[in-house]
Amino acid sequence: MKKPSSAGKPPREPKLEEASPLGHRDGNCDADPADAAFNASTDICQQLLDRYSNSSAAQHRHLCATAAAMRSILLEDSLPLTPFSYFAASMDAVSVSSSDADSVAALAAFLSIVLPLVPDGAIAPEKAVQAAEILVRVIEGRSEVVSNSSVRCLVKCLGVLVGFCDLQDWDSVKLGVETLLKFSMDKRPKVRKCALVCLEKAFNSFGCPLVKKKASKMVFSLFRSYMAFAVKVRAHVSMDERLPKSELSDVVYGLNVVKLIVQHLSSEISKKVVFELLKLFDVRFSVLTRPILDVIQSFLQNFEVEVTSQVAENVILILSPYASLKENPADTVISTAYLLKDALQLRETSNWTEQLRQAVISPIAGLLTFEDDTASRASNILKDLINNLTGRFSSSSSSVSDEITRNVQSNVVSSMFSAFEVLLDSCAAIPNEHVLDVLSALFLNLGDASFPHAKNIILKLAKFMVHAERETQDTVYLEKCFGCAVLALGPAKVLSILPISVDEENFTCLNVWLLPILKKYIMGASLGYFMDHIVPLSESFEMVSHKVKKSVIAQDMQAYARGLWGLLPAFCRHTSDIGPTFDALAKLLVVKVGKDSSAREDIAVALQGLVKQNKCVLQSNDSTGELAKHIDNLLLDESVLVKRIVPPHSKKVAKRNLKAISSCSKELLTVLAKKFLSSTPEKRAYLKEAIQCLASVSDSSVTKKIMASSLKRLKLADALSESGISNLSNASPKVAAETTNSTDNDNVLSWCLMLELASLVVEGADEDLVSLIFELAKHVLQVGDSGSFWQAYFTLSQILEEHSWFCSSQYDNLVDLLVALEAPVDVTSLQNRLCCLKILLVHALKNISDVENTKAFAIINEVVLALKNPKEDFRKGAYDVLLQISSSLHDPSSAKPGEPYCRLINMMLGYLSSASPHMMSGAVSALSLLVYKQPDLCSSVPEMVPSVITLLESKAVEVIKAVLGFVKVLVSSLQVANLQHWLPTIVDGVIRWSSVSRHHFRSKVTVILEFLIRKCGFPAVEMVTAEKYKRFLKNVTLNHRGKTNPKEAGTVAGEAEPGDSSNGCKKRRNEDMREGSGSLLHSGKRRKQQEDMNLGRKEESLTSRLAGGNGNDANRFKDRKLQRYLPGKSNKRKRRDSEQPAPSSYGNKSGKKKGIHRGRGGGGGAQRTATMKSAGR
Repeated sequence: MKKPSSAGKPPREPKLEEASPLGHRDGNCDADPADAAFNASTDICQQLLDRYSNSSAAQHRHLCATAAAMRSILLEDSLPLTPFSYFAASMDAVSVSSSDADSVAALAAFLSIVLPLVPDGAIAPEKAVQAAEILVRVIEGRSEVVSNSSVRCLVKCLGVLVGFCDLQDWDSVKLGVETLLKFSMDKRPKVRKCALVCLEKAFNSFGCPLVKKKASKMVFSLFRSYMAFAVKVRAHVSMDERLPKSELSDVVYGLNVVKLIVQHLSSEISKKVVFELLKLFDVRFSVLTRPILDVIQSFLQNFEVEVTSQVAENVILILSPYASLKENPADTVISTAYLLKDALQLRETSNWTEQLRQAVISPIAGLLTFEDDTASRASNILKDLINNLTGRFSSSSSSVSDEITRNVQSNVVSSMFSAFEVLLDSCAAIPNEHVLDVLSALFLNLGDASFPHAKNIILKLAKFMVHAERETQDTVYLEKCFGCAVLALGPAKVLSILPISVDEENFTCLNVWLLPILKKYIMGASLGYFMDHIVPLSESFEMVSHKVKKSVIAQDMQAYARGLWGLLPAFCRHTSDIGPTFDALAKLLVVKVGKDSSAREDIAVALQGLVKQNKCVLQSNDSTGELAKHIDNLLLDESVLVKRIVPPHSKKVAKRNLKAISSCSKELLTVLAKKFLSSTPEKRAYLKEAIQCLASVSDSSVTKKIMASSLKRLKLADALSESGISNLSNASPKVAAETTNSTDNDNVLSWCLMLELASLVVEGADEDLVSLIFELAKHVLQVGDSGSFWQAYFTLSQILEEHSWFCSSQYDNLVDLLVALEAPVDVTSLQNRLCCLKILLVHALKNISDVENTKAFAIINEVVLALKNPKEDFRKGAYDVLLQISSSLHDPSSAKPGEPYCRLINMMLGYLSSASPHMMSGAVSALSLLVYKQPDLCSSVPEMVPSVITLLESKAVEVIKAVLGFVKVLVSSLQVANLQHWLPTIVDGVIRWSSVSRHHFRSKVTVILEFLIRKCGFPAVEMVTAEKYKRFLKNVTLNHRGKTNPKEAGTVAGEAEPGDSSNGCKKRRNEDMREGSGSLLHSGKRRKQQEDMNLGRKEESLTSRLAGGNGNDANRFKDRKLQRYLPGKSNKRKRRDSEQPAPSSYGNKSGKKKGIHRGRGGGGGAQRTATMKSAGR
């Protein structure tokens, strides 16, 4: 029912087949508009009259008349106009027998409105029972008097009255419940629906066990009365016969009643109902299937485990065959599968008999071969069941014997694998992704417990893999399944089932397809197994490759040998036995690196992984960071792998592992450094990471000896000795003695290699070694070749990043060194140099006071000059460094995170008063970038914006360009509230340059004003604009809105209309003369004379070319070539440049400033016109 509109019009009458008394279509009685549209504190009769007094519907007129009659009765008896009074009066009227159907309908409708508004407890239980008896008598009266809508309203009232009865007394509520139960089976949908809702509310309100028990018995007796019909339905379905619709509907209605209130029945009655329904359940689908499944689902979900577990076994055994038939509808099959899973989980694991396991697992596993949607949902059911199973085993009570638990677990796992064995036997090709996905979950969740039962499954999957390789089928999901088996069981157990081997006589291999799977999925394996089994196996493949005569087979054997060695990084991934095995492994790796170049990359990656994994454990509380990252790449469940498959290392174990690596690092570092210096740049890349990781955990004395030996090998010891750096060169006497001459290119390459090696060992170096590495880099920067500068700068930046103490102790020397050096000519050197300066500047701003911070200006000079470099890549590097400085100074952990940043800004602002326009523009460019990244900077440093805007009075072009760029960034980045504050300053500063078109100044001002108008609005911008520029501002607005063309919008105040171009040009030129300086007049005259001279030469040349031709040729030539010399076709850029004068601050008093504004002398157009006319003649 809708409320009347504000105009007082009544709602439109709905068109119904059978209209309710209120004029709305009946629906859920809870959602009846009568309940929500009326207010209990206001006179109900008046509300009805306000709503329906203008309605022409008969039922509305009867309703209003009934309400008015009830109100008059109450007023005569001086009773309050409350819902309770209206209820009492209505009940008196209903109790009087009436043969008028309209009167009964109106009273029933009025009562259904009033009764829900009566407060709780206002009706005495005895009166409620009497009222219920009256309503039942009326409902069961003559059908020609009581219409369907009246019955629905009275049923609704009856449901409300049951709530006022004594809920502890069965006799009080018996009549109401019995009547509601009766009408819940009614043929009329609306009546039946309303009765069902009221019946559920009534059962939900029963708190007394006795009342609940008797009500449950009443429901069960009704249910038994319809069981005969249900049995008849089942018999007809099994004989493929049809039952009369009336009998069929009675059974369905009865099942709907049971489904709705089964959760409110007593436990004993509920069990009896479920047992009776299980007798009706058929293997084939019937009309009873869905209601029966709904009742069982409601029962299993809403009763305690003690109750449902007694029924679970029967549910499993009876429903299981239904899920195995593909002819049954998919939705009912999936519902059955969910019920099987829930029923099995309700049973204690120790009570999972073989029959129960097979009755649940096999049918659901069979669904994995159905259509994709059904298979996907079945996969989720099985994975949920597997997770529940593993959870039970992991949290089993200590009171249960471990032996019993292991036996139960073994039996359940065996049942699961047996079901999948049968399923795989039925597959002719590779199983689908759902089957393999469940198998993967089974492996991962069960872990080692799956090994005794997984052999047959793995062998069957291996057959599919071999067959797929022959026919080039997609094996992504199959490989993932094998990978999960490797993760769960470990490589040793998988290889015991599927061994990799080679036949030395026939030169054939077995199961080598496992190599890429093992490399990807091995995790938490034993390094001892690698050395004892994988290395000998690789050697056997290598030996066979030397024996075989066919080159193709030999290459395959060598590839398999390399593939086996390629498993080393995987075995090092979260390995469990570094301490006892690394000494032997290191000796093996030293030999392998020395003689086999193909294995160096795998060895380097393995060593790098070992160090990083253990360092990660020490540096953070999350010991599974690297492992979780690898799991993300595999797209697997991280929680399952980390918690069940690979137990994380403790910090104590990580320290012990790093100590074992450090004790063997000398030999490894020596051989790796040797190969690093002799390798090509491509092969050095992976060696660098390994050297850096090993050096970070090694003793500095070991690293220093390796550096000394490297100097000897590169023949650089003498150069250091001559420079006074003898600590490194004398570390190995035998090394220093061997020196020979070398070419410049070789010398540069040697220094680059040496510095690169030095940068790799910086992280773990002590103070002495760090100082020596610094001297090495300093030597190259001061006396070395420029080709090695980039590496020297990089090494220096590594020192500053890894050792903050060195930055603090050597700050002055470092700044003096860098400032004294010439600027690099290549971008790599510049970037590395700026990286060093960045670290020094951040240190200075954070730790040195402003008084002592004079050297910081020298660093900022370098950055600002780099921002103005003509090469784009140089500028980009400078911008990146400036952003890094900004982010470093915003460290939230600092005590005053804003203070160092404000120091940087204030130092940048100091450059705005520089005498060099180059430095001024560079500083403005830097501020533009900082404002773009942090617009709030304008609020924290309020003097910045006025200081920059003031530079618009400068005479330097590059400064003006930089400031306009700054303003553009400012207005595009700031929020409207902050932009309003700076609006007068911005507009006043930039709009004066709207008269200058050179260097795109006018277009830049136009863009800035468009931003301002879009954000702040035209009135706000116009208010702060000088009067002489408002015409220009208006044209900018028109151009922005698309109401005129860009040429019109680009003109300024005082220009002529677009149609009068000649007068407009003359007028603009006159204004230029009046507003400009005298130098502009002279400049315009000189330019006009030069143009006339050039024009005369062109005319003479053209006239001479036309002299020998006839008149037509001359006319055609004039039409095609000389139109651009006519007055209306003059050069557009010259005209545009002369349209507006430059501001007085921009001109040069001497009149010799070039490239600022080109004036135009008067009379040039007329003279050229006369000349062209004569040339045409």
